[in-house]
Amino acid sequence: MMIDWGIPLGQQKDILASQGHLVDKAKIAAGIPRFMPVDLLKQKLSAYRDAGISTANGGLLTELTLKQGTYDAMLAEMVEVGFDAVEVSENLVPLSAAAKTEAVCVFRGDPATCTDSIRPPIPI
Repeated sequence: MMIDWGIPLGQQKDILASQGHLVDKAKIAAGIPRFMPVDLLKQKLSAYRDAGISTANGGLLTELTLKQGTYDAMLAEMVEVGFDAVEVSENLVPLSAAAKTEAVCVFRGDPATCTDSIRPPIPI
C-alpha cells in the first residue's frame, strides 16, 4: 500500500513509473481529498487507476463523516471523483464491529445486508 500525503502529481507519476509494480493499493491520507482541488484529485486517482492500483480515502475522513451523519454524502463524492474503496478506521472515533461492517456495506451498495445502524450520527 502507498499512502499519498498530497504528493505533487509529477512526483506521483515518477514514483508509479519506478515502483508502481510494487503497489496494489493507494490511499489519499486523512482529510486531504477534501482540501485538494477536485481536478487534481481526479488526475491523481486516474494515474493510480492507469497503473492498476486501487484507491481509497483516508479513514479519518470516514470517521468524521460517520460522527457528523454525512457519510452518505461523502460516499457520493468519493464515487463521483473515482475512489474504488473506503477506509473504515477508528483512529479517533471508536466504532463497533457492526458499525464498521455497516459502513463497508453501505459503500458496496448491498442493501440486503445493511442494517442502517450507522445513521443517524454515531454516538461517542
